[in-house]
Amino acid sequence: QKWTSEVSRILRMRLEDVDWNCIPGYFDIIRQFLMDSKTIRPVEFSILFKACSKILLYNPYMIGCYLSCILPHTDVHDRQSVLTVLNLLKEWFSFVSYVPKDLDLSILLQAFRILLDSMHHEVLIYTLGVLYEFDYIWRGAQRMELFHKILLEDHFYKFFLH
Repeated sequence: QKWTSEVSRILRMRLEDVDWNCIPGYFDIIRQFLMDSKTIRPVEFSILFKACSKILLYNPYMIGCYLSCILPHTDVHDRQSVLTVLNLLKEWFSFVSYVPKDLDLSILLQAFRILLDSMHHEVLIYTLGVLYEFDYIWRGAQRMELFHKILLEDHFYKFFLH
């Protein structure tokens, strides 16, 4: 956090406006963070690790990297792991104001499909809660895929009158 604050102060820019790809040391920090996120299960993430993940989201494209590291290592049959990942998503989505339109989120959309096919009521409720709470961050084709295709076309009758 101190490093990002210094970058902002030196450049005299808001953190949201910084072109992070041009900052020396940025890729070294990202590389180490992503390597760590591949080796640690999400339920084992420390508070400091979670805080660091949010700070690095000043670059909104990082959310795609996070998802590609974390989602493949999450066991859909382990309720605690799923709820932990959904909590992380809530934290990350509350930090970003939008998801870039050109970001490939196919892994996240597939994860939502799998979670919505689940029969575990707590996973279903939490997944739908995350989707509805952060519906404003989805734009364009991503929004159509998520809300029209996945929720309305694929799962409408399953959730009808729930």
